[in-house]
Amino acid sequence: GRYSFKLNGPLICEFERTTGSAFYGAARRVINKEPKFFEVSEMIRLALIGGGTTPACAKQLVEIYVDNAPVMSALGLALEIITRTFFGELAADEPANPDKQETPAS
Repeated sequence: GRYSFKLNGPLICEFERTTGSAFYGAARRVINKEPKFFEVSEMIRLALIGGGTTPACAKQLVEIYVDNAPVMSALGLALEIITRTFFGELAADEPANPDKQETPAS
């Protein structure tokens, strides 16, 4: 199935409580590909809950598809969750970096 992932303020606070890590520090470690494994799995679990998955189902999904999967696939998902948390959803035609918009050729 397809699942939605979303982190908000209360879930970020829960992440910090359960991991003992500051969210921004964990995000930096994920971006630099140097995270603690539990930070990645907990970020995914909480983002599943924020996306509407029940806590029990989110826990089960993480146990199956994160804890027992190749590490890089979970890291990629965590990076996507961080990007959406910081910048929101991007429209298909919206540039990822608004400062580097392409200008039409004259």
